[in-house]
Amino acid sequence: MIDGILGIDVSKNTLDASISSCNKVRARSFANSSDGWRHLLDWLITQKIRRVHACLESTGRYSLGIARELYEAGHVVSIVNPAQIRDFARTKLGRNKTDGVDASHIREYCELFKPQPWAPPSEAYRRLGELQTIRAGIIAGLTEWKNRKNSGMIDAVAQSLADVTTLALHQPARCCRRGHHTDNRQ
Repeated sequence: MIDGILGIDVSKNTLDASISSCNKVRARSFANSSDGWRHLLDWLITQKIRRVHACLESTGRYSLGIARELYEAGHVVSIVNPAQIRDFARTKLGRNKTDGVDASHIREYCELFKPQPWAPPSEAYRRLGELQTIRAGIIAGLTEWKNRKNSGMIDAVAQSLADVTTLALHQPARCCRRGHHTDNRQ
């Protein structure tokens, strides 16, 4: 049974929470850290709320920690597209744009639309996403080096570094059959 609806506005450093339960609305801010997540869960307990439907915007890494903590504590969690919340807030015709107001809008959106529950990705899927992000960063850096190299505005040391980086990225890894040791044969 759901005891309340929780809207959370997530930023890098803070979580602004707005909860409605038993026709009462309460708000509070927490640090976006493991300690802050624990304080938020403790706050729910002190409010005599056993299970909430928590809703937050998808903010990548910043929202995943609290979403996972709430999920693992047995709460229903929904992660929604920020554009949906923005468009919903526009219908409210409010002029105030603060984190507390955003948390209230997220909570109201959840009350009205009851978004689909979210489940955390598997560890393998999460790791794959991290590796894709790392790969994209390496490719972007490689493209930057290629552009610098072709600009004529690069010294010999930087040119050598760009050449070695390009070579390293284009050589396949060589591994032994029994383990994952690098084969040093030329």
